Amino acid sequence: MNQQKDGLFTCDQSTDLKDHLSKIGRVEPLLEYWTNEAETILQEHGYPTDLQGLSDALQEGEHAPEIHDIRAMLFRLNEVRRAIAGNRIEAAVWNAMLAVQFGMKAKIRPFEPDVERGAKYSETQSDRRGKRQTWKGLSLAQRDERDAKIWAAFKQTKLTRNSFKIDQGKKHKLSPTQIDNILEKFLEKSSTSS
Repeated sequence: MNQQKDGLFTCDQSTDLKDHLSKIGRVEPLLEYWTNEAETILQEHGYPTDLQGLSDALQEGEHAPEIHDIRAMLFRLNEVRRAIAGNRIEAAVWNAMLAVQFGMKAKIRPFEPDVERGAKYSETQSDRRGKRQTWKGLSLAQRDERDAKIWAAFKQTKLTRNSFKIDQGKKHKLSPTQIDNILEKFLEKSSTSS
């Protein structure tokens, strides 16, 4: 088989780009999504949705930078379609990257395929997190007791703060940053109670 390696894809030259993309996923729904988002914004602001009409409209007067970015994005999406039709992989990928950049500059929200599933997962995780009883094997009461011991040891130590954090971190299997956070919590409590 004759292989083509262009740095982005490795594919058989006997197949065209459309066949190759069909194996890894469809591009057209994503292109349509971005095009529809752009057209919605253009319609809200009273601009034409076709590329030539938009270019003509932008020649006259002052316009928001986002509208120019949307025009550039639509142009790049059009170039992606032409590159796919012409079996030019590098051009398709390059123009797709530029289209995404212009879309982000125009504040077009990215493709969100599974919003409902994500919301449900988030609610489930919040419920589980709320029911949690232990953190690294310690209950809240045990954690508070451990933190109080660390604070009491800090008040009696002659070590520097950094040496103390390292020493207590080894003793309680915590990082120096965690020890520092515990000390900060008690320092804030003592400063507010004074």
